[in-house]
Amino acid sequence: MSGDQEYTYLDYLEEHSEEPLLRVRELKKWYPVTENTVLFSRVIGHVKAVDGVSFDIPKGKTLGLVGESGCGKSTLARTIVRLEKFQSGSLYLEDQDISSFSSRKEELAFRKRVQMVFQDPYASLNPRRLVLDIIKEPLDIHRKDLSREEKRKMVIELLRTVGLEAYHALRYPHEFSGGQRQRIGIARALILQPDLIILDEPVSALDVSVQASILNLLQDLQEQFGLAYLFIAHDLSVVKHISDMVAIMYLGKIMEIGPTEEVFNHPTHPYTVSLLSAIPIPDPDIEKARIILQGDVPSPINLPPGCRFSPRCYKAQDICFKEEPELKEVRPGVWSACHFPEEGFEVLKFIGLEKDTTKTKTKKKAKS
Repeated sequence: MSGDQEYTYLDYLEEHSEEPLLRVRELKKWYPVTENTVLFSRVIGHVKAVDGVSFDIPKGKTLGLVGESGCGKSTLARTIVRLEKFQSGSLYLEDQDISSFSSRKEELAFRKRVQMVFQDPYASLNPRRLVLDIIKEPLDIHRKDLSREEKRKMVIELLRTVGLEAYHALRYPHEFSGGQRQRIGIARALILQPDLIILDEPVSALDVSVQASILNLLQDLQEQFGLAYLFIAHDLSVVKHISDMVAIMYLGKIMEIGPTEEVFNHPTHPYTVSLLSAIPIPDPDIEKARIILQGDVPSPINLPPGCRFSPRCYKAQDICFKEEPELKEVRPGVWSACHFPEEGFEVLKFIGLEKDTTKTKTKKKAKS
């Protein structure tokens, strides 16, 4: 690296990536906004749902993606699994370029390795099909070498793995609770033994006690099968529990990214700090300051000049309204897109979240 060349986040990813399973580089997904007239329609703008996102997910690790509703999390997930086409950027699954597929065979090979669990466990399951057929369908497409009985045995075994029983295979989705339906969705994603599972807010529609059981199940399955996860949520406490790395997203861009313990214990971006200040503490004796963001989220069609968080930022200065900050390394492994990054210790003390920052090597089980 030459002395006059700026060290970027992309440079960091290339140098420090730990056996990356998924590589996302400068991904952009824009939706055109059209104006219709009597004779024709024309594009007058774009909704910049995902606007230049880059990250890696190593084998067997979890990247947590956090942000407000409408920030582009689900669009990013659907783009990665190739349910949406994107304008520019690149996607790699190990050494395979998955930006486009030249044949049906390549697409099927990719879908066998990457699966998705959707937010609504009921809407993602066909209400007219038995659970057996729902989970078996990927085998019907990808494993035509297996007999019907072999497929049935695989489904029954997997149902038991996710905490259900064999007789559940002959029921319909409406006969299950929300947590059970999500277990069915997880079983369907696991049936092909994928390398990566995209989890789009898999526990946000569930009760807290059910959330804990699903999170524990996901961790057990990760250890058992060596899975990698992209875990999308807006609940920071859930993300902290399950993730190895965390990325904070706002209006299509990543504002801060780094190891989970570092980001939670020493936040540097004002947006991250405000999100952390909203986490409730189950202790009435602790007085906690809360940073309340002013105004509404700007429209992704008409983004503000400079930093897109500047209209709501409590420490914005003139440069913030003129120049958009790029991700810069503020501490080893922690990157923040802010002209004036925070000092983590002082911030946590202010909002009442200071705690022992000793790192733990193993993630704790969720408590119901």
